[in-house]
Amino acid sequence: MSEPQITVGMPVYNEAKYISETLDSVLSQTYRNFEVIISDNNSKDGTYEILQEYLKKDRRLKVFRQPKNIGSLKNFKFVLDKAQSPYFIWLSGHDIWHPQLLEKLYEGFNSSKDENIILVFPKFQVIGTQISFGYEDTENIDDPIQRYIFGFNVICDIMYGLWKTDFLKKLRIVEIFAPDRFLLLQASLIGKFKKIDEILFFRRDTGGALPLQDAVAYKIRTVEGKERLSKIISKEPTKYLFYPLLILREGIITLKEYVDFIKEADKFGVSLSTKQKIFLSYQTIISIFWRFAKLQLLSFKGKINLIYLVQENMERIEKAKRKMEKMKKR
Repeated sequence: MSEPQITVGMPVYNEAKYISETLDSVLSQTYRNFEVIISDNNSKDGTYEILQEYLKKDRRLKVFRQPKNIGSLKNFKFVLDKAQSPYFIWLSGHDIWHPQLLEKLYEGFNSSKDENIILVFPKFQVIGTQISFGYEDTENIDDPIQRYIFGFNVICDIMYGLWKTDFLKKLRIVEIFAPDRFLLLQASLIGKFKKIDEILFFRRDTGGALPLQDAVAYKIRTVEGKERLSKIISKEPTKYLFYPLLILREGIITLKEYVDFIKEADKFGVSLSTKQKIFLSYQTIISIFWRFAKLQLLSFKGKINLIYLVQENMERIEKAKRKMEKMKKR
């Protein structure tokens, strides 16, 4: 077989319950010219031992084990850094692919003459429900400002589509609030997204809520950090008073990353005037603070899960479409 055209990057941690089902869906793909790079983030539940068994079944798998838990974001970046093929796709250790996912996403690139397409994504379905969701693509939006504004209104599952590897490696993957959204907004400004209008990706809701404190405790993007803050809040509620200051600090760090990227957009071939950069920075500040405030309020009420986010974002997509139509008429 020739050199793989696609790298499947799997950052996993404690996925023993589902990892076999996930890997079976990968190895059953009709498109065969791919490799799988798996980084086990020092799992404690037997995940690594299961991976060793799969290594014996298929030579396309490469498995790495981290000597200690390096955090989710660094594990995602680890598998991307190992990729050498033209196309790359992430996959969590509990989700499932339709057998034709790689074939149809890869064909999505080959069937298009637009070199500005950098991501091809499918429709998604939540496992165990009839809820499916897809998003408007940006294939026909040439204005990078419109693409960027629209990017605030999609749930981040589309990052699990098929990327152009060289392009993806140029983007900033940094430890800030919602790094997945930051990744997609960078990509929205620089290139286009194409949708395959078929349910090919099956997303498992593992039941995790999204309180913002998960992002700030103990720098707090590690498993140990999340556990530490949880104990502080449950046993010593008075120490929770420091939380607003942490939120403010992390919010400022997040906004700085966004603004710095907008200022340097020219380096990615996107020509923006000073006025346009100020406009995008303003839109970013308003959107981020509004979204964080809303998510935090709902997280206290225990209302946030994957299904809620899907429904909420579909409403926001419709609003974004109306907003773009108004911009076109100006």
